[in-house]
Amino acid sequence: MAYTPGVNGGRINLNYYNSTGGNGVLISTGTVYLSGGNNVTLSQNANTINVLGAGPILSRYEYPQQIFAPLTTPVQGSLSVEHEYIPLGVAASAMKIGGSLSVGSTSNGSMHTASVSLWMGAYTMNASTLSLAFSGSANNTFQHYGGSVAATVASNSSVTGMRQLTVPILTGAGTQTSVTIPAGEYWIGALISSSAATTNQSFQFTMYGNNQINGVAGSAVISPLGSATSVGRDVILQQGIYSAATNAMPATIGSADVNNSNASFVQWANFYNAIYNADY
Repeated sequence: MAYTPGVNGGRINLNYYNSTGGNGVLISTGTVYLSGGNNVTLSQNANTINVLGAGPILSRYEYPQQIFAPLTTPVQGSLSVEHEYIPLGVAASAMKIGGSLSVGSTSNGSMHTASVSLWMGAYTMNASTLSLAFSGSANNTFQHYGGSVAATVASNSSVTGMRQLTVPILTGAGTQTSVTIPAGEYWIGALISSSAATTNQSFQFTMYGNNQINGVAGSAVISPLGSATSVGRDVILQQGIYSAATNAMPATIGSADVNNSNASFVQWANFYNAIYNADY
């Protein structure tokens, strides 16, 4: 039997012998053809044929699932970096976060305009450096009326409360694209920036996520048992707040660029997010 590889496939040549008194007599020959299919790849290592299955491709991935506890209100230009493991491939064209939006109530009887911009992306790690795999951004603009509410304008209740902010996954040219994300280890980043066009207009967006990381702890490092040194290891690998203020997703992030020395920073970065297949 011999395997002859081809493009994502190949053939197995079979020879059937009848052995009599130690002498092999060829009885018949044949060929079995192998080929890969959807999400199936064939490869050869010596006499071993490997059949590799990619597994199902999800149309939506979210983390942490259905946990919407309030975390914090991000500081302008502050990038949260969250360490996640995506167990299956995902076909996606958009990303989003969840939170609570609140706006101030004024009594000047005029329309107020404000915007919340969101940048999101996913990083992979090589050695101790995170590299941006894909990203997107969007500006969410809204209006509401201050003072007594007229029938033709939005009230505060139309913008306050639980809201989602979404972004399309973009190509380098700035158009929306679909990507297939392999299963693996990723770092999800989210950056929020807000502005108000009206003087004395206040509003804020509180991110939602898993708040179970102890925010009282003095630091998010653990020293080895029995060690006399205070130098420890990250509880959650490269999760926290990007050390520099930014207005976009950095192309690379070094391990020293993520501030995870304070447990509240790690909790802050434990935000709800989703990567999904949708038209933006």
